[in-house]
Formats: sequence, structure tokens, C-alpha cells
Amino acid sequence: MKKYNINLQKQYFIISIFVVGLFLLLNNCKITDKKYPTVKGKIIVIGNEPFTKFAIIDKNKKVYILKYNKKFKNKLLENQEKFVKLSYKNKEAIGKNTILIVTNIKIMENIKESNIYE
Repeated sequence: MKKYNINLQKQYFIISIFVVGLFLLLNNCKITDKKYPTVKGKIIVIGNEPFTKFAIIDKNKKVYILKYNKKFKNKLLENQEKFVKLSYKNKEAIGKNTILIVTNIKIMENIKESNIYE
């Protein structure tokens, strides 16, 4: 019977763990450009102080409440009443309200209300 060197077994074990770990790491790091649904409309503020929320109103006068992270808050504050195209990853319906979970906001510069929905 052949005796294996313990150090050699440890090296094989460490290398195999490294290869499996590398495979799992690279398998979970997919580089994809996800396409999220979009909505065009005007940013508005709804509610009364101190319970205001940002929302978007589309061409059909449908109001969607926005749920967003901190990086979008200043962008929304600075661009109230402007037209935007926003991407969302999920819709939630709570009663009569529809909430959009925002992933991206693009300000539509030099757009008039009449041609926003063309």
C-alpha cells in the first residue's frame, strides 16, 4: 500500500477548496444589464407635511407612489414638477395605491407637457 505524504494531501485539499470557491464566486457574479420596466411622467409630492411622499403622474393621470433609496432623494427634491423617465424593479399594490420600487431616474430636459408622451 502506498503512503501519501500528509503535506501533499493538505495541498490537494486546499487547492480543491480554492477551485470550488472560485467557481462559486464566478458563477454568482453575472454581468448582466437588466432591463427594467419604465414609466414616463411628472414628479409630484403628495400628502401633507410631515407625511409627504414623492410620486409620479403619467399621461393617463395615474399616480404611482415612489419607493426609493437615499441616493434618489436629492434628485427627486431638486427636480420636482419636472418630467422624468424612471425604471422600477417591482410594483406593489397597497389598497388603491400602486408603489413603484425605483431603480433609475432619468430627467427629461427641455420637455413640454404636450410632447412628453410621444
